[in-house]
Amino acid sequence: MTQAERRLYLIRSLLNEKTEYQSLNVPRDAGEQRKLLRSLMNVRMPKVADEAFLRVQDEYLQQELADEGVTDKEFFLFTSSSSSLQPTRAPDEMANIPAKSIRNDFLFMFG
Repeated sequence: MTQAERRLYLIRSLLNEKTEYQSLNVPRDAGEQRKLLRSLMNVRMPKVADEAFLRVQDEYLQQELADEGVTDKEFFLFTSSSSSLQPTRAPDEMANIPAKSIRNDFLFMFG
């Protein structure tokens, strides 16, 4: 199963859990699909998920992690200066880091 197929499987599974979501259209754009998947994951109430869903979700999240990599924790070291926090790296160093690397979000698991 490709990453796109995994994403669509997860979206459809989550849409099918609630009758009010079943009429929603799945976007064709991969970025919009990611947003929809993230939104559906964020509003899903805790409950048991079936094994197939958990397996596909795990494969999807592992691949997303492999594709985007892990941000170096040293990038996020801050120093306290009066009442504000200041990054320890110079702005020109930060400009060379891809935006994907400094996302301030996380993916989580159901189960």
